[in-house]
Amino acid sequence: MTYSGELPKNIKIFLASQSDFAFTGREFHSSIIIEVFDLSLTEKIQVNLGKNLSDNPTLAIKQARNRIQDDLEALTIAFKNAVRAQILAEKFGIFRLPAAVVDDELVLYGTTDLDGIITEWLISKDKR
Repeated sequence: MTYSGELPKNIKIFLASQSDFAFTGREFHSSIIIEVFDLSLTEKIQVNLGKNLSDNPTLAIKQARNRIQDDLEALTIAFKNAVRAQILAEKFGIFRLPAAVVDDELVLYGTTDLDGIITEWLISKDKR
């Protein structure tokens, strides 16, 4: 879908899982900054770190430390992304997923469809 006139500057999509979003329509909206936030990242990191650990607590601690040390840079980036996602969700008062925040002011629930999000933004803009 093509639009004439002003478009939003950014859209933030909040999901329960990264796989819940496909960049449908993105090629039509290349001027819009689209950020996708997976609010399950922290849990996924914890699950991956704890996967297949020994039943022996001493050995499990060594295994976990080795995993962290082996991939410290990637873990640090993943945790920063997870924390940023949580902070932004709280900032915008996100209480269910999926959710979209347009230009940091309009919160929409239940859709990740970019055309639908832009249409709702245009409708809300006309009402202001």
